[in-house]
Amino acid sequence: MEYIIAGIRIAVPQEFTAGSFGTALAPFAAADEGPADLSVETRGEIRQADGYRELDEFDFADADADCRFGRDSEGYLLTMTPRDGCAAARFRKAFGAPLVTTDVTLRHNPALFRFGLWSMFNIAAVARQAVAIHSSVISLNGGAVLFLGESGTGKSTHTRLWREHIPGAELLNDDSPIVRIVQTADADPICGAVQNPADAPAAAAETPDASAATTGAPKPQAMVFGAPWSGKTPCYRNVCQPIRAIVRLSQAPHNRIRRLRAIEAIGALLPSCPPSFAHDETLEDAVCATVSAVVAQVPVYHLECRPDAAAASIMEGSIVLMVDNSPSVMILPTGFFDFTQESNDYYFPPLVGTYLRVLRVTVFLLSLFITPAWYLMVSEPNRLPGWLNFLSSPEPVSLSLLSQLLVVEFLIDVLKLASLNTPDSLSNSFSMLGALVLGDFAVQAGWLGPEVLVYMAFVSVAGFAQPSYELGYAFKLLRVALLLVTAAFDVWGFCLGVVGIFVLLCTTKPLVGKGYLYPLVPFNGKALLRLLVREPISRDNT
Repeated sequence: MEYIIAGIRIAVPQEFTAGSFGTALAPFAAADEGPADLSVETRGEIRQADGYRELDEFDFADADADCRFGRDSEGYLLTMTPRDGCAAARFRKAFGAPLVTTDVTLRHNPALFRFGLWSMFNIAAVARQAVAIHSSVISLNGGAVLFLGESGTGKSTHTRLWREHIPGAELLNDDSPIVRIVQTADADPICGAVQNPADAPAAAAETPDASAATTGAPKPQAMVFGAPWSGKTPCYRNVCQPIRAIVRLSQAPHNRIRRLRAIEAIGALLPSCPPSFAHDETLEDAVCATVSAVVAQVPVYHLECRPDAAAASIMEGSIVLMVDNSPSVMILPTGFFDFTQESNDYYFPPLVGTYLRVLRVTVFLLSLFITPAWYLMVSEPNRLPGWLNFLSSPEPVSLSLLSQLLVVEFLIDVLKLASLNTPDSLSNSFSMLGALVLGDFAVQAGWLGPEVLVYMAFVSVAGFAQPSYELGYAFKLLRVALLLVTAAFDVWGFCLGVVGIFVLLCTTKPLVGKGYLYPLVPFNGKALLRLLVREPISRDNT
């Protein structure tokens, strides 16, 4: 089977064109037969030849394999050894010829063939002023923008936001597009028209042809091509676009973009090229020549950005109100689940970020329901199951249980107000001392029970687990209202209060948007999951 990728014709054994990789290859099928620039053949066994020199050693996570890349007297050799004890898979690219031999069989992990073909394709590509650049690419209005960066910096996130909020923006490739310098007329070429000259000495020598740009010849143009390698995002598009800009992303405590000088631009692109090629002088020279030609035509920028909640909200269509000389901003509209997220979540691994989000939601609910639910359970101890006997009626004191809870709610607010007017150097100490003295005195005097202080202390601390001071007081008022209606109507009051709170949140209308509880009401499972779960960013997908 023959395919044309970035104008480079490859021949692949038919038995490897089934399954998921066959689906990825299908859009690139050649309409006619022709001389292949890369021809893959299977052989029984491939061994190291004389003069073998190892160039690089690395892990291949998709197949859980150890990889070694080197060269010998016959060509370049890639060896992939699965860690599960299965047979090693090898690919050899001959010097000065399109032939690639491999001992991969259908019994091997398909990921081994996919990666081996990618490696051999790139060896052939760099001789034709083409190189795979690890990036996420957006196509818009007849041009393309490449987003580069280390894993986790937000390449896929940027392209997703472009697609969601910019009409006409489409994903061209999300992992390994092919960037190539092509000789074009004034009009943009179509992908199938990009072919290699029959007399190109570069193909024989495995070095780029630097003589193409001659007087009277078509001008060179940097193009980006779709490829059958797109990480875990199934985007296999046989299209090409002229490159309008390249953006290198990095996280920083600020948001800033600047255009890079030529030498800086080359340094920004090279880390995203095939890393093993940097250990071979011939391949590295070819990559540098292609990158230099790209930089000469395309502006390259460095975008420093932080996972800022306000900036992300603007990208998602929200309104941000800023006041001069104030470090805070107001985001409109705002829903309940916006308070479950913080920008710091993105500085942590996905598991930690998810835990913090779930923890905030849990603390929200506990701070709202803990004291009314406890009051309901201890008001009639007989309704408690055996394993909850430790929640039985508290020690008898002068005040009723309801009065105790309301008094402590009042005292907590008194301490908060007092701390606001206390000098900064004394505010923390004063608040702690006041809470200890008042709490201990109230217990000893028989006014309050120690259990009440424990629950109210948790409620007080939980109020600082979310970033909004105003939302904390909203929940406080709802908690007091639920406590009063529970005291008045027992179980039916508690149930009525819970339903009332839910209805109130559902009917609260933000400035614009689908509702205060969206995506819970109206329900959107995928959106809700994205809010609660800090999604991992795959190394193959960023």
